[in-house]
Formats: sequence, structure tokens, C-alpha cells
Amino acid sequence: MLDESHINSVLKDTDIKDKTKDLRASFKEDVAPMLDISTHDFLSLVYITPSLAIAKSYHDVNIFEELSINTKARKLSKGKYFLQSDPVAHAIKYLLDSFDKWEDKFYNHLKYIIDKNVNESKVDSKSTDVIESFNNSPHDLALVIETFFLNEGESIADEREISKKELGKVKYILEKTGLSYLHPVKLFLNTYKLKE
Repeated sequence: MLDESHINSVLKDTDIKDKTKDLRASFKEDVAPMLDISTHDFLSLVYITPSLAIAKSYHDVNIFEELSINTKARKLSKGKYFLQSDPVAHAIKYLLDSFDKWEDKFYNHLKYIIDKNVNESKVDSKSTDVIESFNNSPHDLALVIETFFLNEGESIADEREISKKELGKVKYILEKTGLSYLHPVKLFLNTYKLKE
């Protein structure tokens, strides 16, 4: 799963950093002019958006989903905010209020970052085992999938039950972020089983 150091690494790319700053400025102007959030923490919010979308897809975000998402926020936040309010968790509230307007904009930004950081020519296209397939691909690919779709402690190969609506949202996120056609991701999708 992605963490603070990975966000730092992503932001070393000047183009990504500049585009993230521009997106943050637009978000603040539109949604929360008084929101005090660094570029690092704003990018963390963008990375958490898929988890929020899946939680929202079927109902309001429940307490267990909120705790899981807040755990991800703390892991990605700069400085680990254990003794004070986490800026990413705070910003989530603003995002939820304008989710329909900003969801696709955040996915477009994620697609831009993924395209720059995951070399498609090095992605496995033959393995039949999901773990082997991710192991034979750029490490960032597994980290992104784990951050978007898994909770702490879950394995990328675990079979999990999901509603039809939630699965539709997973597929939508994968398509919008440009990941849906990659072989390891297709294998990952097979780990989902529809709830009866």
C-alpha cells in the first residue's frame, strides 16, 4: 500500500507537482477556500478518492469504511498527524460534499501519474496467478491497486464479495485511471465475487 514516502517520490517529478498544485488551487477555489492543505496532502486525498467512491457507491460511508479510509489518510499524510487533526481526513469532508463534480477530475490526475510511473512494456501479460502477475510487473502497479481497493492487511489475491453496484464502480475507476486493460488488473478483478 502506498505511504508518505511514495507520495514524496511522486512529487519529485516537477510536472506532476505543478499539475497537482493547479488541481489543488482549483479544488480550494471551488469547494473550500479556507482549506489549509499542502500539495503532498492534497495528492494523498486524490489517491484516496477511489476508496471513497466505492464506499459511496451503495450507500453513505459507514463508520467502518470511514475508519479504513482515515487509516489510509494517516499513512499517506505528510508528518503522520497522530496527535492532531489529519488534513487529508479533514479534506475528505469537503470532497464528499462535491464528489460528483470532482471524482473524474481526480481520476484524470491519477491516470496522468500512473501513465508516467508505470512502464506498460514491463507489465506482465502471461502469468495466470494474480500475485505472480503483479510480482512480474512494476511495483507501483500493485501499490496503486492496494491503495485504491484494499484495506490494511488484505492480500491482492484474497477472494472478496462485492455488490453489483460496487463492482461497477471498481470497473469504472479502473477504466478512468487507465488500468482496466492491464493483465494483472484483469486477474485482480477475478478475485471479486458478486454477493448473492
